[in-house]
Amino acid sequence: MNRELLQMSELILSANRFFQTSDEYDCVNLTDIRSLVFDFESAGTQNRTVADGTAAWERELIARGAKKLFLFVQPSVSDLQTLALANGVEKMGMVSVYETHSSMWLRNWKFDDESKQWDIVYREYSNPTGRMFEIDNDKYYMRVSFLKETLLEIKTMAETFGLSEWAERFDRGYRLIDGATLTPAAELPLKEFLRDEACAQIIDALTWSWVFGGQGSWTDEALVRAKELDKEEAYRKLTYALYQNCLYSLMYCINL
Repeated sequence: MNRELLQMSELILSANRFFQTSDEYDCVNLTDIRSLVFDFESAGTQNRTVADGTAAWERELIARGAKKLFLFVQPSVSDLQTLALANGVEKMGMVSVYETHSSMWLRNWKFDDESKQWDIVYREYSNPTGRMFEIDNDKYYMRVSFLKETLLEIKTMAETFGLSEWAERFDRGYRLIDGATLTPAAELPLKEFLRDEACAQIIDALTWSWVFGGQGSWTDEALVRAKELDKEEAYRKLTYALYQNCLYSLMYCINL
């Protein structure tokens, strides 16, 4: 899955657990990440507070009265062309909710050519309207069943295209949501923080269902085949439906 999306999901889950247990967790455990900092907005002043690392960020959130964090993603068709690029999807971020206000955290991943590592900054922006962030997670739960249906449809499309390996991926995703015991495409550390065991199965399904990215992905290889078979419109519609339902299913699990 998209690394930026995974990191935000992990940060949100670990912070929400910290609010309940005070257990600190270090999300910077990859050799290609050099730094991870969080730039807090200070109300009524020009000053900002910068927290270095996950634990410092979580402690500052508590000190400022944060109640909960949420994942917020607003998908668009253009995302499918920019997912493989750092900072490519604009409407993707974390929301921190306080007693009287809420704010959005937007990320910036910057690659250092000399060290071959990433420097990551999250910057906080208060809601200018003063409105509190609200989310109806029940409607996102509905997307889990939509995802299951879409995986069946896109599996059939992959078979029609003669792309058996892609059809197998979609089948594995479908069967995992359906309750089968299968090995995920990748083991994600964020699963240990999920509040519902059923969500671990959904996350495992997403490791197979998330087929978007750059060269060699479903949005590359299958598109060529769709054009050859004059099925491009159907392919684009179904691929975007899969992308949406993957994102909304993830939002349900993270925001539960």
